[in-house]
Amino acid sequence: MSTPNIHVLFFAIFASLLSSTCCDIDRPQHDVALFVFGDSLNDAGTNNYINTTASFRANFPPYGETFFHYPTGRFTDGRLIADFIAEYANLPLIPPYLQMKDGEFMGGANFASAGAGALVDTYKGFVVDLKMQLKQLQQLEKKLRKDMGSERAKRIIKEGVYLISIGSNDCFLFFNPALFQSISMEDYVGMVIGNITTVLKGIYEVGGRKFAMIGIGQLGCVPSKRALTRNGACAGEANKIAKLHNVALTSILAKLETQLQGFEYSYFDFYTSGSERIQYPSKYAEYANLPLIPPYLQMKDGEFMGGANFASGGAGALVDTYKGYVVDLKMQLKQLEQLEMKLRKEMGSEKAKRIIKEGVYLISIGTNDYSLFLNPALFRSISMEEYVGMVIGNITTVLKGIYEVGGRKFAMIGIGKFGCAPSRRALTRNGACSGEANKIAKLHNVALTSILAKLETQLHGFQYSYFDYYTSGSERIQYPSKYGFKEAKTACCGSGPYRGNFTCGGQRGVKEYSLCRHPEEHVFFDSGHSSERANRQYARLMWKGSLSVIRPRNLKALFKHEGA
Repeated sequence: MSTPNIHVLFFAIFASLLSSTCCDIDRPQHDVALFVFGDSLNDAGTNNYINTTASFRANFPPYGETFFHYPTGRFTDGRLIADFIAEYANLPLIPPYLQMKDGEFMGGANFASAGAGALVDTYKGFVVDLKMQLKQLQQLEKKLRKDMGSERAKRIIKEGVYLISIGSNDCFLFFNPALFQSISMEDYVGMVIGNITTVLKGIYEVGGRKFAMIGIGQLGCVPSKRALTRNGACAGEANKIAKLHNVALTSILAKLETQLQGFEYSYFDFYTSGSERIQYPSKYAEYANLPLIPPYLQMKDGEFMGGANFASGGAGALVDTYKGYVVDLKMQLKQLEQLEMKLRKEMGSEKAKRIIKEGVYLISIGTNDYSLFLNPALFRSISMEEYVGMVIGNITTVLKGIYEVGGRKFAMIGIGKFGCAPSRRALTRNGACSGEANKIAKLHNVALTSILAKLETQLHGFQYSYFDYYTSGSERIQYPSKYGFKEAKTACCGSGPYRGNFTCGGQRGVKEYSLCRHPEEHVFFDSGHSSERANRQYARLMWKGSLSVIRPRNLKALFKHEGA
Protein backbone atom coordinates (compact mmCIF):
# COMPACT_ATOMS: atom_id res chain seq x y z
CA MET A 1 0.00 0.00 0.00
CA SER A 2 1.82 3.06 -1.26
CA THR A 3 1.48 6.12 0.94
CA PRO A 4 1.43 8.63 -1.96
CA ASN A 5 -1.72 6.85 -3.25
CA ILE A 6 -3.49 6.59 0.10
CA HIS A 7 -2.88 10.23 1.08
CA VAL A 8 -5.00 11.56 -1.81
CA LEU A 9 -8.06 9.71 -0.56
CA PHE A 10 -7.34 10.56 3.06
CA PHE A 11 -7.03 14.27 2.39
CA ALA A 12 -10.32 14.23 0.49
CA ILE A 13 -12.06 12.72 3.51
CA PHE A 14 -11.15 15.45 5.99
CA ALA A 15 -10.12 18.41 3.85
CA SER A 16 -12.98 20.39 5.33
CA LEU A 17 -11.24 20.49 8.72
CA LEU A 18 -8.09 21.92 7.18
CA SER A 19 -9.73 24.19 4.64
CA SER A 20 -11.84 25.86 7.29
CA THR A 21 -8.56 26.83 8.88
CA CYS A 22 -6.10 27.25 6.05
CA CYS A 23 -8.07 28.71 3.22
CA ASP A 24 -9.85 31.68 4.80
CA ILE A 25 -8.11 34.83 3.62
CA ASP A 26 -9.15 36.70 6.75
CA ARG A 27 -7.26 34.29 9.02
CA PRO A 28 -3.54 34.82 9.67
CA GLN A 29 -1.51 32.15 7.88
CA HIS A 30 0.70 31.46 10.91
CA ASP A 31 -2.28 30.28 12.97
CA VAL A 32 -2.71 27.16 10.85
CA ALA A 33 -1.39 24.13 12.70
CA LEU A 34 -1.24 20.34 12.44
CA PHE A 35 -0.64 18.21 15.51
CA VAL A 36 0.19 14.56 14.79
CA PHE A 37 -0.30 11.62 17.14
CA GLY A 38 0.02 7.88 16.78
CA ASP A 39 2.36 5.14 15.68
CA SER A 40 4.69 4.34 12.76
CA LEU A 41 2.07 5.49 10.25
CA ASN A 42 2.76 9.03 11.48
CA ASP A 43 6.19 8.91 13.20
CA ALA A 44 8.45 11.52 11.58
CA GLY A 45 11.47 10.61 13.68
CA THR A 46 10.33 10.74 17.32
CA ASN A 47 12.04 7.46 18.14
CA ASN A 48 15.39 8.90 17.07
CA TYR A 49 15.23 10.97 20.28
CA ILE A 50 14.32 8.27 22.82
CA ASN A 51 16.19 5.33 24.29
CA THR A 52 14.91 2.40 22.25
CA THR A 53 16.09 -0.45 20.05
CA ALA A 54 16.72 -0.53 16.30
CA SER A 55 13.43 -2.39 15.82
CA PHE A 56 11.54 0.80 16.66
CA ARG A 57 13.66 3.13 14.54
CA ALA A 58 13.93 3.82 10.83
CA ASN A 59 17.12 5.88 10.94
CA PHE A 60 19.05 3.73 8.49
CA PRO A 61 18.96 3.07 4.70
CA PRO A 62 16.94 2.36 2.62
CA TYR A 63 14.30 4.29 4.59
CA GLY A 64 13.85 7.81 3.24
CA GLU A 65 15.71 7.24 -0.03
CA THR A 66 12.93 8.15 -2.49
CA PHE A 67 12.30 11.71 -1.31
CA PHE A 68 14.85 12.77 1.33
CA HIS A 69 17.72 10.63 0.01
CA TYR A 70 18.63 9.84 3.61
CA PRO A 71 16.86 8.16 6.56
CA THR A 72 14.78 10.55 8.69
CA GLY A 73 13.11 8.11 11.04
CA ARG A 74 9.99 7.72 8.89
CA PHE A 75 8.92 4.13 8.27
CA THR A 76 8.62 4.55 4.51
CA ASP A 77 10.83 5.24 1.52
CA GLY A 78 9.75 8.90 1.42
CA ARG A 79 7.01 10.97 3.01
CA LEU A 80 4.15 10.03 5.31
CA ILE A 81 0.43 10.76 5.09
CA ALA A 82 0.96 13.56 7.63
CA ASP A 83 3.65 15.13 5.43
CA PHE A 84 1.30 15.31 2.45
CA ILE A 85 -1.49 16.73 4.60
CA ALA A 86 0.90 19.43 5.80
CA GLU A 87 1.81 20.19 2.19
CA TYR A 88 -1.84 20.59 1.23
CA ALA A 89 -2.36 22.92 4.20
CA ASN A 90 0.58 25.09 3.08
CA LEU A 91 2.60 24.02 6.10
CA PRO A 92 6.22 22.88 6.27
CA LEU A 93 7.10 19.32 7.24
CA ILE A 94 5.90 18.98 10.82
CA PRO A 95 8.93 18.13 13.04
CA PRO A 96 8.97 15.64 15.91
CA TYR A 97 8.11 17.38 19.19
CA LEU A 98 11.26 15.99 20.81
CA GLN A 99 13.36 17.60 18.07
CA MET A 100 11.92 21.10 18.58
CA LYS A 101 13.96 23.71 20.41
CA ASP A 102 12.56 26.37 22.73
CA GLY A 103 10.83 29.12 20.79
CA GLU A 104 10.74 26.99 17.65
CA PHE A 105 7.20 26.41 16.40
CA MET A 106 6.70 25.80 12.69
CA GLY A 107 3.07 24.99 12.07
CA GLY A 108 2.59 22.13 14.50
CA ALA A 109 4.27 19.23 16.23
CA ASN A 110 4.54 15.49 15.63
CA PHE A 111 4.24 13.36 18.77
CA ALA A 112 3.78 10.00 16.98
CA SER A 113 6.07 7.14 17.98
CA ALA A 114 6.60 3.95 15.97
CA GLY A 115 5.33 0.96 17.93
CA ALA A 116 3.11 3.07 20.16
CA GLY A 117 -0.32 1.92 21.22
CA ALA A 118 -3.35 3.34 22.94
CA LEU A 119 -2.57 1.00 25.84
CA VAL A 120 0.33 2.04 28.09
CA ASP A 121 1.66 -1.53 28.19
CA THR A 122 2.04 -1.84 24.42
CA TYR A 123 5.82 -2.06 23.91
CA LYS A 124 6.24 -0.23 27.21
CA GLY A 125 9.71 1.25 27.70
CA PHE A 126 10.47 1.32 23.98
CA VAL A 127 7.99 3.90 22.68
CA VAL A 128 6.07 7.06 23.54
CA ASP A 129 2.57 5.77 24.24
CA LEU A 130 -0.57 7.77 23.39
CA LYS A 131 -1.13 9.12 26.91
CA MET A 132 2.47 10.34 27.03
CA GLN A 133 1.93 12.02 23.65
CA LEU A 134 -1.00 13.88 25.25
CA LYS A 135 1.30 15.02 28.07
CA GLN A 136 3.75 16.34 25.49
CA LEU A 137 0.95 18.36 23.90
CA GLN A 138 0.12 19.80 27.31
CA GLN A 139 3.78 20.78 27.73
CA LEU A 140 3.80 22.38 24.29
CA GLU A 141 0.65 24.37 25.04
CA LYS A 142 2.33 25.86 28.11
CA LYS A 143 5.41 26.76 26.03
CA LEU A 144 3.25 28.43 23.38
CA ARG A 145 1.46 30.50 26.01
CA LYS A 146 4.83 31.57 27.38
CA ASP A 147 6.36 32.32 23.95
CA MET A 148 3.35 33.81 22.13
CA GLY A 149 0.90 34.92 24.78
CA SER A 150 -2.30 33.26 25.91
CA GLU A 151 -4.60 34.55 23.17
CA ARG A 152 -2.55 33.45 20.19
CA ALA A 153 -1.61 30.15 21.82
CA LYS A 154 -5.28 29.48 22.51
CA ARG A 155 -6.17 30.24 18.90
CA ILE A 156 -3.47 27.94 17.51
CA ILE A 157 -4.53 25.07 19.76
CA LYS A 158 -8.21 25.58 18.94
CA GLU A 159 -7.82 25.97 15.17
CA GLY A 160 -5.22 23.22 14.80
CA VAL A 161 -6.16 19.83 13.37
CA TYR A 162 -5.26 16.77 15.47
CA LEU A 163 -4.30 13.90 13.17
CA ILE A 164 -4.38 10.58 15.03
CA SER A 165 -3.55 7.03 13.93
CA ILE A 166 -3.39 4.49 16.76
CA GLY A 167 -4.42 0.96 17.67
CA SER A 168 -2.66 -1.32 15.18
CA ASN A 169 0.16 -2.23 17.58
CA ASP A 170 -2.33 -2.95 20.37
CA CYS A 171 -4.18 -5.29 18.02
CA PHE A 172 -0.99 -7.04 16.91
CA LEU A 173 -0.05 -7.76 20.55
CA PHE A 174 -3.47 -9.25 21.25
CA PHE A 175 -2.52 -12.22 19.05
CA ASN A 176 0.60 -13.01 21.09
CA PRO A 177 -0.35 -16.40 22.62
CA ALA A 178 1.58 -15.57 25.80
CA LEU A 179 -0.67 -12.56 26.44
CA PHE A 180 -4.38 -11.83 26.88
CA GLN A 181 -5.51 -15.44 27.03
CA SER A 182 -8.33 -14.61 29.45
CA ILE A 183 -9.85 -11.61 27.65
CA SER A 184 -12.18 -11.61 24.68
CA MET A 185 -11.46 -9.70 21.50
CA GLU A 186 -14.43 -7.43 22.15
CA ASP A 187 -13.28 -6.61 25.70
CA TYR A 188 -9.77 -5.86 24.45
CA VAL A 189 -11.05 -3.49 21.77
CA GLY A 190 -13.09 -1.81 24.51
CA MET A 191 -9.91 -1.16 26.49
CA VAL A 192 -8.16 0.33 23.46
CA ILE A 193 -11.09 2.56 22.55
CA GLY A 194 -11.42 3.59 26.21
CA ASN A 195 -7.86 4.93 26.23
CA ILE A 196 -8.33 6.67 22.88
CA THR A 197 -11.46 8.33 24.25
CA THR A 198 -9.57 9.53 27.31
CA VAL A 199 -6.89 11.11 25.12
CA LEU A 200 -9.42 12.76 22.81
CA LYS A 201 -11.10 14.31 25.84
CA GLY A 202 -7.68 15.35 27.12
CA ILE A 203 -6.88 17.15 23.86
CA TYR A 204 -10.31 18.78 24.03
CA GLU A 205 -9.54 20.03 27.57
CA VAL A 206 -6.28 21.54 26.33
CA GLY A 207 -8.35 23.41 23.73
CA GLY A 208 -8.32 21.21 20.62
CA ARG A 209 -11.55 20.98 18.63
CA LYS A 210 -10.75 19.45 15.23
CA PHE A 211 -9.87 15.76 15.08
CA ALA A 212 -8.81 13.77 12.01
CA MET A 213 -8.94 10.08 12.89
CA ILE A 214 -7.44 7.29 10.79
CA GLY A 215 -9.12 3.93 11.22
CA ILE A 216 -7.10 0.73 11.37
CA GLY A 217 -6.21 -0.80 8.02
CA GLN A 218 -6.58 -4.40 6.86
CA LEU A 219 -4.00 -5.70 9.35
CA GLY A 220 -4.35 -9.30 8.33
CA CYS A 221 -3.08 -8.58 4.82
CA VAL A 222 0.24 -6.92 5.69
CA PRO A 223 3.30 -9.02 4.77
CA SER A 224 4.12 -9.82 8.42
CA LYS A 225 0.72 -11.48 8.85
CA ARG A 226 0.66 -13.18 5.44
CA ALA A 227 4.00 -14.78 6.30
CA LEU A 228 2.30 -16.62 9.18
CA THR A 229 -0.56 -18.10 7.13
CA ARG A 230 -0.85 -20.90 4.63
CA ASN A 231 -0.36 -19.85 1.03
CA GLY A 232 0.21 -16.24 2.11
CA ALA A 233 -3.49 -15.60 2.66
CA CYS A 234 -4.72 -12.69 4.78
CA ALA A 235 -5.15 -13.41 8.49
CA GLY A 236 -8.88 -13.39 9.15
CA GLU A 237 -8.62 -12.84 12.91
CA ALA A 238 -6.41 -9.77 12.48
CA ASN A 239 -8.87 -8.29 10.02
CA LYS A 240 -11.73 -9.09 12.37
CA ILE A 241 -10.23 -7.13 15.27
CA ALA A 242 -9.47 -4.23 12.92
CA LYS A 243 -13.15 -4.11 11.91
CA LEU A 244 -14.29 -4.26 15.54
CA HIS A 245 -11.93 -1.41 16.39
CA ASN A 246 -13.17 0.76 13.52
CA VAL A 247 -16.83 0.25 14.34
CA ALA A 248 -16.21 1.16 17.98
CA LEU A 249 -14.08 4.17 17.03
CA THR A 250 -16.67 5.66 14.67
CA SER A 251 -19.33 5.13 17.32
CA ILE A 252 -17.38 6.97 20.02
CA LEU A 253 -16.52 9.82 17.64
CA ALA A 254 -20.19 10.36 16.85
CA LYS A 255 -20.97 10.29 20.57
CA LEU A 256 -18.26 12.81 21.43
CA GLU A 257 -19.56 15.15 18.74
CA THR A 258 -22.88 15.32 20.58
CA GLN A 259 -21.35 15.47 24.08
CA LEU A 260 -18.56 18.04 23.60
CA GLN A 261 -19.52 21.46 22.27
CA GLY A 262 -17.50 22.42 19.19
CA PHE A 263 -16.02 18.94 18.76
CA GLU A 264 -15.50 18.25 15.04
CA TYR A 265 -14.06 15.15 13.44
CA SER A 266 -13.25 13.44 10.18
CA TYR A 267 -12.81 9.69 10.00
CA PHE A 268 -10.72 8.05 7.28
CA ASP A 269 -11.73 4.49 6.41
CA PHE A 270 -8.22 3.13 5.98
CA TYR A 271 -9.53 -0.45 6.06
CA THR A 272 -11.64 -0.06 2.92
CA SER A 273 -9.19 2.17 1.06
CA GLY A 274 -6.27 -0.13 1.81
CA SER A 275 -8.36 -3.17 0.90
CA GLU A 276 -9.13 -1.76 -2.55
CA ARG A 277 -5.43 -1.36 -3.25
CA ILE A 278 -4.71 -4.90 -2.08
CA GLN A 279 -7.47 -6.40 -4.25
CA TYR A 280 -7.13 -4.14 -7.29
CA PRO A 281 -3.46 -3.10 -7.48
CA SER A 282 -3.60 -2.34 -11.21
CA LYS A 283 -6.87 -0.37 -11.08
CA TYR A 284 -5.98 2.74 -9.14
CA ALA A 285 -7.32 5.20 -11.76
CA GLU A 286 -9.17 7.92 -9.87
CA TYR A 287 -12.00 7.95 -12.32
CA ALA A 288 -13.02 5.69 -15.21
CA ASN A 289 -9.85 6.13 -17.33
CA LEU A 290 -11.86 7.34 -20.31
CA PRO A 291 -11.07 10.25 -22.65
CA LEU A 292 -13.26 13.36 -22.70
CA ILE A 293 -16.61 12.13 -24.03
CA PRO A 294 -17.43 14.02 -27.27
CA PRO A 295 -20.88 15.37 -28.21
CA TYR A 296 -22.81 12.77 -30.20
CA LEU A 297 -23.45 15.26 -32.99
CA GLN A 298 -19.69 15.84 -33.33
CA MET A 299 -18.85 12.18 -33.79
CA LYS A 300 -18.02 10.89 -37.26
CA ASP A 301 -18.87 7.45 -38.60
CA GLY A 302 -16.57 4.81 -37.13
CA GLU A 303 -15.46 7.17 -34.36
CA PHE A 304 -16.35 5.82 -30.93
CA MET A 305 -14.09 6.82 -28.05
CA GLY A 306 -15.53 5.47 -24.84
CA GLY A 307 -19.01 6.95 -25.00
CA ALA A 308 -21.16 9.78 -26.31
CA ASN A 309 -22.55 12.99 -24.86
CA PHE A 310 -26.16 13.75 -25.80
CA ALA A 311 -26.71 16.56 -23.25
CA SER A 312 -27.97 19.92 -24.50
CA GLY A 313 -27.76 23.23 -22.62
CA GLY A 314 -31.27 24.42 -21.78
CA ALA A 315 -32.85 21.01 -22.34
CA GLY A 316 -35.64 19.69 -20.18
CA ALA A 317 -37.45 16.44 -19.56
CA LEU A 318 -40.53 18.06 -21.10
CA VAL A 319 -40.53 18.44 -24.89
CA ASP A 320 -41.91 21.99 -24.66
CA THR A 321 -39.03 23.29 -22.51
CA TYR A 322 -37.22 25.75 -24.81
CA LYS A 323 -38.66 23.82 -27.74
CA GLY A 324 -36.85 24.50 -31.00
CA TYR A 325 -33.69 25.70 -29.29
CA VAL A 326 -32.42 22.54 -27.60
CA VAL A 327 -32.22 18.75 -27.89
CA ASP A 328 -34.85 17.59 -25.39
CA LEU A 329 -34.46 14.42 -23.33
CA LYS A 330 -36.64 12.24 -25.56
CA MET A 331 -34.66 13.31 -28.62
CA GLN A 332 -31.46 12.43 -26.74
CA LEU A 333 -32.90 8.92 -26.29
CA LYS A 334 -33.50 8.71 -30.06
CA GLN A 335 -29.88 9.67 -30.65
CA LEU A 336 -28.79 6.82 -28.37
CA GLU A 337 -30.94 4.43 -30.39
CA GLN A 338 -29.25 5.68 -33.58
CA LEU A 339 -25.80 5.21 -32.01
CA GLU A 340 -26.65 1.67 -30.92
CA MET A 341 -27.56 0.77 -34.51
CA LYS A 342 -24.28 2.28 -35.76
CA LEU A 343 -22.27 0.31 -33.20
CA ARG A 344 -23.94 -2.94 -34.22
CA LYS A 345 -23.11 -2.20 -37.84
CA GLU A 346 -19.48 -1.26 -37.18
CA MET A 347 -18.53 -3.61 -34.33
CA GLY A 348 -20.92 -6.49 -34.61
CA SER A 349 -23.92 -7.28 -32.44
CA GLU A 350 -22.07 -8.95 -29.56
CA LYS A 351 -19.56 -6.19 -28.88
CA ALA A 352 -22.17 -3.46 -29.36
CA LYS A 353 -24.51 -5.22 -26.96
CA ARG A 354 -21.73 -5.52 -24.37
CA ILE A 355 -20.78 -1.82 -24.67
CA ILE A 356 -24.41 -0.70 -24.29
CA LYS A 357 -25.00 -3.05 -21.37
CA GLU A 358 -21.83 -2.27 -19.42
CA GLY A 359 -21.92 1.46 -20.14
CA VAL A 360 -22.99 3.93 -17.46
CA TYR A 361 -25.76 6.39 -18.33
CA LEU A 362 -25.13 9.70 -16.56
CA ILE A 363 -28.25 11.87 -16.49
CA SER A 364 -28.88 15.36 -15.13
CA ILE A 365 -32.23 16.89 -16.11
CA GLY A 366 -35.12 18.93 -14.76
CA THR A 367 -33.77 22.30 -13.66
CA ASN A 368 -34.78 24.04 -16.89
CA ASP A 369 -38.30 22.60 -16.68
CA TYR A 370 -38.70 24.06 -13.20
CA SER A 371 -37.16 27.39 -14.11
CA LEU A 372 -39.92 27.77 -16.71
CA PHE A 373 -42.60 26.66 -14.22
CA LEU A 374 -41.66 29.54 -11.95
CA ASN A 375 -42.31 32.03 -14.76
CA PRO A 376 -45.55 33.73 -13.60
CA ALA A 377 -46.79 34.00 -17.19
CA LEU A 378 -46.90 30.22 -17.54
CA PHE A 379 -48.51 27.23 -15.84
CA ARG A 380 -50.98 29.14 -13.70
CA SER A 381 -53.55 26.35 -13.80
CA ILE A 382 -51.34 23.46 -12.67
CA SER A 383 -50.00 22.70 -9.21
CA MET A 384 -46.33 22.31 -8.37
CA GLU A 385 -46.87 18.65 -7.48
CA GLU A 386 -48.65 17.91 -10.77
CA TYR A 387 -45.89 19.59 -12.75
CA VAL A 388 -43.21 17.55 -10.96
CA GLY A 389 -45.24 14.47 -11.83
CA MET A 390 -45.12 15.38 -15.53
CA VAL A 391 -41.33 15.85 -15.41
CA ILE A 392 -40.73 12.60 -13.53
CA GLY A 393 -43.08 10.80 -15.91
CA ASN A 394 -40.99 11.82 -18.92
CA ILE A 395 -37.75 10.90 -17.14
CA THR A 396 -39.20 7.47 -16.32
CA THR A 397 -40.15 6.94 -19.96
CA VAL A 398 -36.61 7.73 -21.08
CA LEU A 399 -35.03 5.48 -18.44
CA LYS A 400 -37.21 2.62 -19.63
CA GLY A 401 -36.27 3.48 -23.22
CA ILE A 402 -32.55 3.27 -22.42
CA TYR A 403 -33.24 -0.04 -20.67
CA GLU A 404 -34.96 -1.37 -23.80
CA VAL A 405 -31.92 -0.40 -25.89
CA GLY A 406 -29.83 -2.48 -23.48
CA GLY A 407 -28.60 -0.06 -20.82
CA ARG A 408 -28.51 -1.29 -17.25
CA LYS A 409 -26.40 1.17 -15.22
CA PHE A 410 -27.87 4.59 -14.49
CA ALA A 411 -26.11 7.46 -12.68
CA MET A 412 -28.73 10.05 -11.80
CA ILE A 413 -27.91 13.54 -10.56
CA GLY A 414 -30.62 15.13 -8.42
CA ILE A 415 -31.53 18.78 -8.84
CA GLY A 416 -29.36 21.20 -6.93
CA LYS A 417 -30.41 24.05 -4.66
CA PHE A 418 -31.07 26.22 -7.69
CA GLY A 419 -33.05 28.76 -5.66
CA CYS A 420 -29.65 29.91 -4.39
CA ALA A 421 -28.07 30.28 -7.84
CA PRO A 422 -27.04 33.87 -8.72
CA SER A 423 -29.84 34.03 -11.33
CA ARG A 424 -32.43 33.41 -8.59
CA ARG A 425 -30.83 35.62 -5.95
CA ALA A 426 -30.95 38.51 -8.42
CA LEU A 427 -34.76 38.27 -8.41
CA THR A 428 -35.28 38.33 -4.63
CA ARG A 429 -35.06 40.99 -1.96
CA ASN A 430 -31.64 41.33 -0.40
CA GLY A 431 -30.29 38.51 -2.58
CA ALA A 432 -31.96 35.78 -0.55
CA CYS A 433 -32.47 32.28 -1.93
CA SER A 434 -35.77 31.61 -3.71
CA GLY A 435 -37.85 29.42 -1.44
CA GLU A 436 -40.21 28.31 -4.21
CA ALA A 437 -37.37 27.17 -6.44
CA ASN A 438 -35.80 25.17 -3.62
CA LYS A 439 -39.19 23.68 -2.74
CA ILE A 440 -39.78 22.32 -6.23
CA ALA A 441 -36.21 20.98 -6.33
CA LYS A 442 -36.88 18.99 -3.16
CA LEU A 443 -40.17 17.65 -4.53
CA HIS A 444 -38.38 16.54 -7.69
CA ASN A 445 -35.61 14.76 -5.81
CA VAL A 446 -38.01 12.87 -3.56
CA ALA A 447 -40.05 11.73 -6.58
CA LEU A 448 -36.92 10.79 -8.54
CA THR A 449 -35.43 8.63 -5.79
CA SER A 450 -38.78 6.93 -5.36
CA ILE A 451 -39.09 6.02 -9.06
CA LEU A 452 -35.47 4.80 -9.20
CA ALA A 453 -36.05 2.42 -6.30
CA LYS A 454 -39.23 1.20 -8.01
CA LEU A 455 -37.51 0.61 -11.35
CA GLU A 456 -34.77 -1.41 -9.65
CA THR A 457 -37.43 -3.85 -8.44
CA GLN A 458 -39.39 -3.85 -11.71
CA LEU A 459 -36.62 -4.13 -14.31
CA HIS A 460 -34.27 -7.10 -14.08
CA GLY A 461 -30.63 -5.99 -13.87
CA PHE A 462 -31.47 -2.27 -13.46
CA GLN A 463 -28.73 -0.65 -11.34
CA TYR A 464 -28.50 2.98 -10.30
CA SER A 465 -26.60 5.58 -8.33
CA TYR A 466 -28.32 8.75 -7.13
CA PHE A 467 -26.20 11.81 -6.35
CA ASP A 468 -27.69 14.16 -3.74
CA TYR A 469 -26.68 17.34 -5.56
CA TYR A 470 -29.04 19.43 -3.41
CA THR A 471 -27.26 18.63 -0.14
CA SER A 472 -23.72 18.75 -1.58
CA GLY A 473 -24.35 22.06 -3.33
CA SER A 474 -26.08 23.48 -0.28
CA GLU A 475 -23.02 22.70 1.85
CA ARG A 476 -20.77 24.69 -0.46
CA ILE A 477 -23.21 27.58 -0.69
CA GLN A 478 -23.67 27.77 3.06
CA TYR A 479 -20.06 27.11 4.10
CA PRO A 480 -17.89 28.09 1.11
CA SER A 481 -14.60 28.47 3.00
CA LYS A 482 -14.97 24.93 4.34
CA TYR A 483 -14.53 23.70 0.77
CA GLY A 484 -11.88 26.19 -0.34
CA PHE A 485 -14.17 28.83 -1.88
CA LYS A 486 -14.38 32.53 -1.10
CA GLU A 487 -17.63 33.42 -2.87
CA ALA A 488 -20.88 31.44 -3.02
CA LYS A 489 -23.49 34.10 -3.85
CA THR A 490 -21.98 35.99 -6.77
CA ALA A 491 -21.03 34.29 -10.03
CA CYS A 492 -17.60 34.69 -11.57
CA CYS A 493 -19.03 35.75 -14.94
CA GLY A 494 -22.15 37.72 -15.83
CA SER A 495 -23.80 41.07 -15.18
CA GLY A 496 -26.26 42.69 -12.82
CA PRO A 497 -26.80 41.87 -9.13
CA TYR A 498 -24.74 38.86 -8.11
CA ARG A 499 -23.77 38.60 -11.81
CA GLY A 500 -27.08 36.79 -12.02
CA ASN A 501 -27.86 37.84 -15.60
CA PHE A 502 -26.90 35.16 -18.10
CA THR A 503 -24.67 37.43 -20.20
CA CYS A 504 -21.30 35.72 -19.75
CA GLY A 505 -19.27 35.94 -22.96
CA GLY A 506 -21.82 38.22 -24.62
CA GLN A 507 -24.86 35.93 -24.27
CA ARG A 508 -28.25 37.28 -25.34
CA GLY A 509 -26.71 40.15 -27.25
CA VAL A 510 -25.31 41.87 -24.15
CA LYS A 511 -21.73 42.83 -24.84
CA GLU A 512 -20.86 44.14 -21.40
CA TYR A 513 -20.33 41.65 -18.60
CA SER A 514 -17.93 41.14 -15.69
CA LEU A 515 -15.43 38.32 -15.36
CA CYS A 516 -13.59 37.53 -12.12
CA ARG A 517 -9.85 36.92 -12.04
CA HIS A 518 -10.02 33.73 -10.00
CA PRO A 519 -12.88 31.41 -11.05
CA GLU A 520 -11.64 28.76 -8.62
CA GLU A 521 -12.70 31.00 -5.72
CA HIS A 522 -16.36 30.92 -6.82
CA VAL A 523 -18.93 28.16 -6.36
CA PHE A 524 -20.76 29.42 -9.47
CA PHE A 525 -19.02 30.27 -12.73
CA ASP A 526 -22.00 31.95 -14.37
CA SER A 527 -25.57 32.71 -13.30
CA GLY A 528 -26.58 29.08 -12.95
CA HIS A 529 -23.62 26.78 -13.51
CA SER A 530 -20.87 25.58 -11.19
CA SER A 531 -17.20 26.47 -11.51
CA GLU A 532 -14.68 23.82 -12.55
CA ARG A 533 -13.45 23.54 -8.97
CA ALA A 534 -16.96 22.86 -7.69
CA ASN A 535 -17.53 20.36 -10.52
CA ARG A 536 -14.33 18.56 -9.57
CA GLN A 537 -15.51 18.26 -5.98
CA TYR A 538 -18.94 16.99 -7.04
CA ALA A 539 -17.37 14.49 -9.43
CA ARG A 540 -15.10 13.18 -6.69
CA LEU A 541 -18.08 12.70 -4.39
CA MET A 542 -19.98 10.90 -7.12
CA TRP A 543 -17.05 8.67 -7.95
CA LYS A 544 -16.04 7.52 -4.49
CA GLY A 545 -18.29 9.31 -2.02
CA SER A 546 -20.12 7.72 0.89
CA LEU A 547 -23.76 6.67 0.98
CA SER A 548 -24.63 9.99 2.60
CA VAL A 549 -24.23 11.75 -0.78
CA ILE A 550 -24.39 9.00 -3.43
CA ARG A 551 -26.57 5.97 -2.96
CA PRO A 552 -27.11 3.04 -3.02
CA ARG A 553 -23.63 2.80 -4.56
CA ASN A 554 -21.06 5.30 -5.84
CA LEU A 555 -19.99 5.49 -9.48
CA LYS A 556 -16.79 3.57 -8.87
CA ALA A 557 -18.89 0.63 -7.70
CA LEU A 558 -21.40 1.13 -10.52
CA PHE A 559 -18.67 0.99 -13.19
CA LYS A 560 -17.22 -2.19 -11.68
CA HIS A 561 -20.55 -3.93 -11.18
CA GLU A 562 -21.25 -6.73 -13.61
CA GLY A 563 -24.67 -6.14 -15.10
CA ALA A 564 -27.29 -8.88 -15.13
